[in-house]
Amino acid sequence: HLEVEEIYAAPIFSETLDNKAREYASTNRKHLTGLLRRAKLLSGESAVAVVITRPPEIILCLIIPVENQEVFAIFDSHPRPKHPDGAAFIFNTSLEGTTTYLTQLLGYDAQLLMDREIQWEAQMLAHFSGHVFVAKDKPDIPSVWLNALIRASLSALSLKADVVSLQSQNNSLASDNSSLGRDIQRLQTELRMLKQEQHRQGNGQRSATARKGKARDESEIGPSTYLSSMLWPWRMQVDGASTERKRLDQSSATSPPQSPSNQEEEDLRYAMQMQLEYSLEDSVLHDQMLELQATAQRTFDCVICLEKLPEDYIAPLDSCAHRFCTECLRSYVQSKLQEGRFPIFCPVCMTGDGSKHEYPEDYQTFVEFEMTAFSILIHCRQCKESVFVDKGEYSEMEILTSAVAGGTHSCDGSNELKDLMEQRGWKNCPGCQTPAEKVEGCNHMTCPTPGCNSHFCYRCGQMIVQSVRQQEVSTAVSNHYRSCSLFHYD
Repeated sequence: HLEVEEIYAAPIFSETLDNKAREYASTNRKHLTGLLRRAKLLSGESAVAVVITRPPEIILCLIIPVENQEVFAIFDSHPRPKHPDGAAFIFNTSLEGTTTYLTQLLGYDAQLLMDREIQWEAQMLAHFSGHVFVAKDKPDIPSVWLNALIRASLSALSLKADVVSLQSQNNSLASDNSSLGRDIQRLQTELRMLKQEQHRQGNGQRSATARKGKARDESEIGPSTYLSSMLWPWRMQVDGASTERKRLDQSSATSPPQSPSNQEEEDLRYAMQMQLEYSLEDSVLHDQMLELQATAQRTFDCVICLEKLPEDYIAPLDSCAHRFCTECLRSYVQSKLQEGRFPIFCPVCMTGDGSKHEYPEDYQTFVEFEMTAFSILIHCRQCKESVFVDKGEYSEMEILTSAVAGGTHSCDGSNELKDLMEQRGWKNCPGCQTPAEKVEGCNHMTCPTPGCNSHFCYRCGQMIVQSVRQQEVSTAVSNHYRSCSLFHYD
């Protein structure tokens, strides 16, 4: 059947429907529920259609708002045990009931994913695509022209389906022609090999005749003539190889001892039969391998989950050549949007190759950022050196002793800074103890120290939340300022 995008390209659909979203996910209850919920949000108060494709199934789910509830209408074009006579509409008024029916309808045997022989077919069963459509305003054209547009669109879709069918047949015939071409090449190679063997045997017979003279009678040259006749119809010999071997064994047991010359001819004939049989089997296996390689779907390695997946699951990027699967890239984009990060860059390009030898300054900065998550950078004014101190030790110790080269000594300046902060009313970040001063605005403070991600209240100094997720931060801020003042008025 045609793809959803090809059907949507028809004028009657592209002019009357708006494709709000496309989603690709694994076939399970969670993802189907999420698809229908997001479709409801996109539609607002109007009806919405969700086309779910999981080869060979195409299912339409209509979400129709009726008074204070939604009605879910599933159109299934295939006969089922519940409607064996053909297509049917299945109505439901709950999201849970609808997703339960869809999960049962699109269910598959998870053991198929373990079968390596049908790996890419099983992956198609394990994933679905969802297209969300919302109706546009009715085009302001006469009904006669609208009917003509409908007929033209349906005719175009019918012709397109015929083209797809013909292309499939053409590909099948091209594959057959390629297979026949390989068979011809194999036969030509075997024929050339047999001719070369005949030529070598003829030279050997002439040399033997020259050595023995012309005294050999007709009976002595019989086996060579018989061998030459055996070499030409090689296919008949290979097909009856086992029968010939049995005959040779029986003849060797019943016939009188042969002369050395006749025994050599028999051994050579048997060796040639074995070689031809092996060559045919090897050629057949080689052709089968080529056919499998030609039909096997190409795969790629996702740089996030490191899984080997079919190329159909690549989510291409315009900015670089890094390859991700759709599931990993969707999760990455969603996490960045929740963090409030934009623009969103390729995660591999952002991290680089991680070589500390090519970029020593960047690597040192990276190490410092990692250290700030559990330590505090202290600068000694006496030795002009800086050192990272554990946050727990920094909070417990009154006097810190420098451990850098040049002798131990106490670093001064901590008490003076503490007095200055008390005079000015500055606050320490409860996450990393970095001093902070509020110049203006509300009492919600965000620590700028890399890796800290602390949000605290400047009025009471308490930690609100330590997170980079915008939703968690908003919830925690709302909860905290129910009992505290967000703004301070003099």
